[in-house]
Amino acid sequence: MSILERLTYISLIALCLLSGGLIVKARLRSRHVQLSKEADPAQHLLGKSLNLSGPNWRQSKVNVVLFLSSTCHFCEASVPFYSRLLSEHQQGESRITPVFAISAEPREVLGQHFKVEHLDFDQIYQIPTPNDLLRGTPTLMIVDNHGIILRAVMGQVPTSREDDFLQIVRTGRRSD
Repeated sequence: MSILERLTYISLIALCLLSGGLIVKARLRSRHVQLSKEADPAQHLLGKSLNLSGPNWRQSKVNVVLFLSSTCHFCEASVPFYSRLLSEHQQGESRITPVFAISAEPREVLGQHFKVEHLDFDQIYQIPTPNDLLRGTPTLMIVDNHGIILRAVMGQVPTSREDDFLQIVRTGRRSD
């Protein structure tokens, strides 16, 4: 076998290994993106209409909606953040971003629970039963003036995203 033939075979083997490596890397990357989308349980909410009787979405460009339960461990763990969120809301000059609480529990039960926790929502709404959109508590949503869900987090809001939601309440604008 000549040197030229050996170099050709070595080059072909190297090319095959490089191509195979790139294909495997691309598949792993697409699988990672798919898994990260599936890992965000609130992803299914974005762009959907939140049809609730009660809130008048048109009164504000953005609205904050919290789906909560008085017996939810993660809701309890989120109380410090909700306190900060409501504090930002109440300190605003015109309280431009309404903050609503919704629950499948009776309003009185939730209202009493919030009173103990010192959480003062603009309104508390009872929904008859959780629907396809509202699968678990807590769920924090930013809803536009047409009732369309722009942002959502199910479970405790990650510390890295808290400032984003506080800024929305502070300014009345979503920070895209």
